[in-house]
Amino acid sequence: MRVLWNMISRPLNRYNTQLLLVLVSMLVAVIVGIWLAPNENAGLYLTGAALVPLVAVSGAFAIKSTRSLFTNISFNQIAIMAMAFVPLVWVQRSYQSAISGQLTVWDIIRIGVMGLLGLVILFLPITHQANIWEALLGGLYIPIVLFSSWNLMTVAWSVYPAWSLYRSVEYFIAVVVFAVIAYSIKELREFASILNWVWFLNLLLLISVLISAVVAPSRAILRSYGVVGYGLEGVFPSIPVNGVGHISSILMLVALVRMLTRRGNSSMYAMAFLLSFPMLFISQTRSAILGAVVAGTFAVLGSRRYWQSGLLALLALIALLNMPTTISEEALDYMARGQNDAQIANLSGRADYWTLAFDYLEERPLTGYGAYAGGRFLVGHVFDENLGSTHSTYVDVLLDTGYVGSALFALVLLAPLVALLRQLVQCMRHEKDYSLLWSMTLEALTVLVFLIIRAYFSAGGLARFPAIEFLAIYSFAAYIRRNRYALNMHLASR
Repeated sequence: MRVLWNMISRPLNRYNTQLLLVLVSMLVAVIVGIWLAPNENAGLYLTGAALVPLVAVSGAFAIKSTRSLFTNISFNQIAIMAMAFVPLVWVQRSYQSAISGQLTVWDIIRIGVMGLLGLVILFLPITHQANIWEALLGGLYIPIVLFSSWNLMTVAWSVYPAWSLYRSVEYFIAVVVFAVIAYSIKELREFASILNWVWFLNLLLLISVLISAVVAPSRAILRSYGVVGYGLEGVFPSIPVNGVGHISSILMLVALVRMLTRRGNSSMYAMAFLLSFPMLFISQTRSAILGAVVAGTFAVLGSRRYWQSGLLALLALIALLNMPTTISEEALDYMARGQNDAQIANLSGRADYWTLAFDYLEERPLTGYGAYAGGRFLVGHVFDENLGSTHSTYVDVLLDTGYVGSALFALVLLAPLVALLRQLVQCMRHEKDYSLLWSMTLEALTVLVFLIIRAYFSAGGLARFPAIEFLAIYSFAAYIRRNRYALNMHLASR
C-alpha cells in the first residue's frame, strides 16, 4: 500500500495545482454538458464544455512553460507586441469614414505608437546600437526592402495617396524592426525566444476569442453558421471567424512540429494542438483548413518520419475508398459551409472581386493604383462599404503595385523559402537526431507554407501590416543565411 501511495502522491506533489485545476474543470465540464444537453443549443454547450478542460490544461502548462518569456523582456519583444496589437480592429471603419479622413481614438493611438517606434529606429544608428543600413542592404533583406520602397513610390500615382503613404510607412517600419532583430541576434536560442513570443501573442488572441464567447455571447457566437451550426469570432478586439481559423491553424502547426521534433514539454504542445484543432474546426475556414493540411503534411515529411507519412496516406486512401455515402456527404456539406453550388463556384464572391480588379488592371498594368489603395477604394466599396480588399493577397498586390510590384513580391516570397529549404536539407542530411536548428527551421517553413497558401484567399498575413508571423520567419531566414557557414560547420562536426 505504501508503494502504491508513493506512486500516486509524488506526481500530485509535483503538479498538484495543475492536476487540481484539470480535475475541477473536467468535473464542471461534465456537469454543464449533462445539464444543458437537452437544450436546443446542445452542440454549442457541449463543445464549450469539452474545451474547458483543454483550456485549463493548456493554461496550466503555458503559465509554467512561458514564465521565462517575461523574465527579461527586450526591446525586440516590446516592439513586436506593439506591432501585433496596435493594428487590431477595435472599432470597425466603413469606406465613407476611411475616405473622409476622420481619425478615431484608436487611429491616433496607432499612429502615435508606430511614429514612436519609427523614431526609436532612427536613433539606433546614432546610439551605435545597430547598423540599420547594413541590416537592410545585406543578404536576404534586399528583395523586401525593394518591395517596400516600390510601395512608397506608388504614392505618387495612388488613387488615395495619404492612405498608401501611411500603410506603406507602417509596413516599412515593421520590415526595419525585424531586419534589426535578424542583424543583432547572435545566438540561435535568442531567436527561439523571438519566435516563441510571436506564437504566444497569437495564443493571446485566440484566448480573447474564448473570452468574448463568455462575456458577449450574443456578438461572439454566430448562429446558424455552416454545418456545425455556430461559429466564434472575437469582439474586443474584433477578430472575424476566418481570422480565428487563421490563428488556430498557425498554433496547431507550431504544436505539431514541436511534438514531432522536440522532446521537452511534449504535453504542453499536445494540449495546444488539441485546443487549436477544435477552434479551427468550429471556424470552418476552408482556406485555413487547406493550408493546414498541406503544411501539416510537409511538417511530417520534414521531420523525416517517412513510414508514418506513408501509413497515414494509406489509411486516408482506405478511408476515402470505403467511406459511407452519408459521411462523405456530411464532409462535403461541412466544406460547403451552408453555401450553394453557385456561391462555391464563385469562391464566396471572390471571383466577382477579382474580375473587377483585372478590369481595372488593364488600364495600369505596370504601376497599379497605389499600395493598399486599389483593392479597398476601387473594388471593395463597390460590393460592400466594409470590404477593404479583394480577399486575395496576390490580386491585391497586382492591382495596387502592378506587374513591377508583383515581381518584387514574388522575390520576397522566394527568398525565405529557398533559404529555409536549403537549411532543412542540410539538417536532414547531417543530423541523426533533432536539433533546435532543425526544429526551428521546419517550424518556420511549415508556417510559411501555410501563409503562402492562405494568402491566395486572404489579404492579410504577407504584404499587409502587421504580418508579424511572416516578418518573423523572414527575419529568421535572414539570420540563417547570414550565419550559414557557422551553422553548417556545426552540423558537419556532429
